[in-house]
Amino acid sequence: FFRPGDTLSRMADGSLLGVVARLEPRYRFPDGSTGPAYVVRSPDQQEGAFDADELERRARIEAIRDVRIPPARPPAAPTTR
Repeated sequence: FFRPGDTLSRMADGSLLGVVARLEPRYRFPDGSTGPAYVVRSPDQQEGAFDADELERRARIEAIRDVRIPPARPPAAPTTR
């Protein structure tokens, strides 16, 4: 859903959450539960973990990471017979 480099904000009020640093498939939360979590770097450079399902429901992408798409290959040269 979200990828490293995506800038996220809260849907409720538009406040900036930060930039996705990585997805942890099995993160242990302070309450002892485990599950997938997004690690997000806030504007003040602090990292925090957010439950992946919860974040996907309550956040939106403000800016998409820089995606580099390789140039298309030139079409194959026509065959001669």
